[in-house]
Amino acid sequence: MIWKGGQVMPEMIKFTYEEIEDRCLKIFDDITKADFQPDCVIGISIGGVFPAIHFARLFNTKNLITIAVKSYDGQERKDIQVINLPTKDLLVGKNVLLIDDISDSGSTLKFLVNLLKEEYKVKNIKTVTLFVNEKNCQYYPDFYFEKVNKWIDFPWDRFEKS
Repeated sequence: MIWKGGQVMPEMIKFTYEEIEDRCLKIFDDITKADFQPDCVIGISIGGVFPAIHFARLFNTKNLITIAVKSYDGQERKDIQVINLPTKDLLVGKNVLLIDDISDSGSTLKFLVNLLKEEYKVKNIKTVTLFVNEKNCQYYPDFYFEKVNKWIDFPWDRFEKS
């Protein structure tokens, strides 16, 4: 454990952008082998946006959308709050690749998959996270790089306000 400002913080693993890009490439290979071609890439804001950009480039699509939900306040998990969603006409009948940086409990992915299937009538949806919390995850993505049991310090978290 790490002490920060009088608080016990979980041990962290720090990744660089290059390490994240390498993980995206490996997952892209897995998706390609599974013969899935998305019509649309969706990044879950904020952490899923960075890898979603890589996947949009790898799949050669400019159809990149963000969905904003909030399920954390710092490191404390809260109920899922929807901040913004795309219009339904953008996704009806589409093959969608939904991306986040980590599946901690999986509740955000599960919530959004159900929403996109039921309300948006997507044709097919596949989920991607770079990492899965092996202790807490109840809903696994279709594709991920690695299971972890420590807090991840992503390069895009540098400017995060607590």
